Amino acid sequence: MSLNKKQGSALLSVIMVFAILFTIGSAVMSLALSDFKLRINESKRVQNLYNSDSGLDEAYGIIGTIVEDGITKGNSEVKIYLDTLNGSKVRKGLLDIERDKFNNKEDYDKSYINADGSINQKYIVEKQGEIFKNNYKQYVGNKLVSYLDTEEGYILNKDKTSPKVKIITPRAEINFKTDKTLNKESLDLNLQSSFSTLIKEGNETNESNVRKVAAKFKLWVPDYNNPYSVETTMVTVQKNNILEKAMVADKDIINAGKLDVEGSIYALANSDKGKGIELNGAGSSINILKGNLLSLGDIRIKAPSSSISAGEDSNIYTGSLAIDSDGNGSTIGAKGRVYANNDLSLGGTKSKINIEKGFYGVNDITKTTEDIKNQAKAEKNSSSILVNASDIGNGSEIIIKNEAILMGTAYLKTNPYYQTGESVGIKGNYRAYASPLEKNGSLKKDNIVFEYQSPLQLATRFKSNSELNFNDKNNYFMAYIDEYSGKNIILNGISLPENTISVGAKISNGEAKKGNYTADNNTRISEVKKEYESIAKEITKVSDYIDFSKVGEGKKNIIDANSGTEVFYISSSLGPITISSSNIGANNIRLKDGKGRGIIIAKGDIELKGDINFQGLIITDGNITIKDSGNKHIVYDSKDVKYNVAKNYNYLKGILKNNDNNYTEKIEVDASYVIDENIKNNTRDSLITTSNWKIIK
Repeated sequence: MSLNKKQGSALLSVIMVFAILFTIGSAVMSLALSDFKLRINESKRVQNLYNSDSGLDEAYGIIGTIVEDGITKGNSEVKIYLDTLNGSKVRKGLLDIERDKFNNKEDYDKSYINADGSINQKYIVEKQGEIFKNNYKQYVGNKLVSYLDTEEGYILNKDKTSPKVKIITPRAEINFKTDKTLNKESLDLNLQSSFSTLIKEGNETNESNVRKVAAKFKLWVPDYNNPYSVETTMVTVQKNNILEKAMVADKDIINAGKLDVEGSIYALANSDKGKGIELNGAGSSINILKGNLLSLGDIRIKAPSSSISAGEDSNIYTGSLAIDSDGNGSTIGAKGRVYANNDLSLGGTKSKINIEKGFYGVNDITKTTEDIKNQAKAEKNSSSILVNASDIGNGSEIIIKNEAILMGTAYLKTNPYYQTGESVGIKGNYRAYASPLEKNGSLKKDNIVFEYQSPLQLATRFKSNSELNFNDKNNYFMAYIDEYSGKNIILNGISLPENTISVGAKISNGEAKKGNYTADNNTRISEVKKEYESIAKEITKVSDYIDFSKVGEGKKNIIDANSGTEVFYISSSLGPITISSSNIGANNIRLKDGKGRGIIIAKGDIELKGDINFQGLIITDGNITIKDSGNKHIVYDSKDVKYNVAKNYNYLKGILKNNDNNYTEKIEVDASYVIDENIKNNTRDSLITTSNWKIIK
């Protein structure tokens, strides 16, 4: 019994010791766990506080964007106002209208026009500032109010793991007020940012460790004369002729499609070095309005069913203007004047040439006598009308109205070349020079020598051995018609005005008439030559105007906008540049929906593909090629181009040559284009300030 009692006592002691140890251990573990939870919770609270504060930083970025958009809106409305004042190419601006009223002694708006007829610049500047500020305030205020109308005033509420930032300023107080101390307008915006830990308990998700901070944001109204507004400045730009054309190619312009241009087109390759302007696609066309069409070489239609048309305010200047034999069914319609250094030529059947205000073939006989040994050259320098169309008068026709001057005669392409006496030469009429005459004194067959000039036997000289000159052949042609009663001579299909001067015989309205040029005509002829030369010699080489050696890597700004693509593209690359509505080629200028505006100057060739609607200018030291059947519409707007030149003048003046130092122009541009870039980046810092940061929870 004694032994059992001892064993039970020991067991009880062990149990009691373990019980005490368990109790103490449980207490220690519970205390440690509780402390751990407190530490975790505090860590979450601190983390949530940081997250909540970061929400205010994100809100600052959002408000900064609103402020910048407000400035853009203000600037946009000011531009609309300025456009109303200045007008456009199709309508007068308010300033011009009011100045006209002043000049005509009518009632005028004295807000805009001073008593001396000058513009009231002070009022306009004040009005610009008023429009800018009102639209800025309206945009910013409406944008902030829109947050109160949705999502319970949250300006930031991306997802459950991001801070929530709420506008707590009452709706009625979201407006700009004048700070009388600073005499500036501002809007006070109170924001509250919160962040919490989400805990899922059963089917419910609850927030814990919610932390909230608040701060006041003060949004200022910018002064209109600050750099980031649309304040204008005047840039002095020197006149440069090449920047006044819609399209200039130092070489050829080859068109296989449809090209409509409001502005001038210049192709500078002469007939010895290139083609000039050529239409080589079936159904291709060039339609030019309000500008000149110039080629130092020829302008030729070499494909069927093609056309060249020029409006009444447009003139054509060229070597030869021609519908070649491949151009069947083609037309040339010029409502203005045509000046040719060589011929007007019709070779395609079922084709028509109609010139409304006059045709002037300015190269004359005297030049050809100087180059008599170079007959091919002489043929290219004797202006006449040439007809090789087999259906002339029975499908094809040439009609010239108002005035015509033909200072040369036609050549037969015999071996050697044979100069005729006709200023209007029709294929087949050459038979007159192969026929002996019986009646006309000095031109009778007994006094004329006929020589074989492959493939024809032609009258070439008198028996006295003196050559028949163009005037002798003029007489010979008219004598043939008289003697043979016009037999086998084509007299139809040509219509010339009564006011026609020609050195050789001319055909018009079924009749042939002898050349009527006299010295009395020299004054008028001199005027015409000066007009031709003033345009033809205005620009002869692109390199006279653009220094591509200074272009370097160039400047390539291509920016898509709502109305199309803004382009300022200067390149010295020799590779072809493609202008299109899609991404084609390494040097592609992609125009959004095919629409764009700006300045394109390149050393290499330029190609236009697809449907293109471009406002500005295109200049190349190479060729311009119009591809495919897409419609290409190029508009030269002088005001718009000058504005683009002025705002990029700091760059352009380094590569432009041959400026006219005697002519400068002041052009008004946005000040933001000519100020230091570093200043423009201070918008947010200067217009948004924060204060009264505090912890709410």
